[in-house]
Amino acid sequence: AAFVRPFWGLVLLTFAMLLSPQGSLAETGGHAVTLRMDDLFVVCLGVGWLGHCALVREAPLIPGTPFTIPMGWYLAIALLATFRGTVMGWVSPIQSWFNIIKFAEYFLLMFLTVLIARTERQAKALLWCGLLTALAVMALGWRMYLEGGYVGAPFQTHREGATYGAYMILVMGLLGGLALESRLRVKLALAALLAVSFPPFVGTASRASYMGVAVCGLTLLAVARHGRAWLVPLLAAGAAFLILKPPL
Repeated sequence: AAFVRPFWGLVLLTFAMLLSPQGSLAETGGHAVTLRMDDLFVVCLGVGWLGHCALVREAPLIPGTPFTIPMGWYLAIALLATFRGTVMGWVSPIQSWFNIIKFAEYFLLMFLTVLIARTERQAKALLWCGLLTALAVMALGWRMYLEGGYVGAPFQTHREGATYGAYMILVMGLLGGLALESRLRVKLALAALLAVSFPPFVGTASRASYMGVAVCGLTLLAVARHGRAWLVPLLAAGAAFLILKPPL
């Protein structure tokens, strides 16, 4: 699919996000180095796109987006810092270099999405696929939340909330952005989804995720052209829920 129809490979990858199994490759310093099935999907999609570019000569390898150069600088600085830390013995070589590969994978995924999804119809199709995936992840998160304990990503061997929390920050940010630019009926539906997604997010007990969602909400307030009157009550309700019902 990635080679013959790259867009369908991207659709499959969208459904694989957080719904694919994972396995542990190594254990370093008490932390497991994991490999998820969607990591392999990204590699397959990248190789497939290289083959597509070989056949279709006008297809670019790297998109010219406003983020391309900053991402390049970020990756270069991370590579130099990790290399220095590895030589000096400050960091675990396996874990730190796998983290670098993860960063590069995220950047590659963004580039592939920009290169492959070229029409408004394709962009909307990816949004719908992402929304269906998020609904499935929310349902699994609610089950863990009602069972008690921490909420984590599906298929995790050891449940920890950072992965689920980071994923839901992206989902809630996207839902909030769409809600600000939508009609009243769609705005109400998206606001309801935001409200439903927040309790299992709080159940992650991830302090980094809490800080991230605060930055996400403030960013939406800063960039919103209209609709702030809808966003402020949602942010206030989320903050009140976090204060009144903190995770155990």
